[in-house]
Amino acid sequence: MFIYIYAYTIVMTKIISLSDEAYDRLKSIKGEKSFTKIVIELTEPRQKRSLLDYASVWKDNPEMDEIFKRLLAQRAKRDPRMDTTW
Repeated sequence: MFIYIYAYTIVMTKIISLSDEAYDRLKSIKGEKSFTKIVIELTEPRQKRSLLDYASVWKDNPEMDEIFKRLLAQRAKRDPRMDTTW
């Protein structure tokens, strides 16, 4: 007596139409990923983040310090009441 077991995986597929331009753009960013994974990644809702999450991003960055100093100096030229300490 033999017993055979068959396992079937049913995958739902959908056919969508894309312009050549849209297809080329998706294809250029997909790399080794599947088109399904790329579409899911691109359509995932973005998490809203607080501005406080970015508060210390530029801390201790000499290049950004210099940019802010120049920016404050330019503003001070336009408005002498401006505080230029950084």
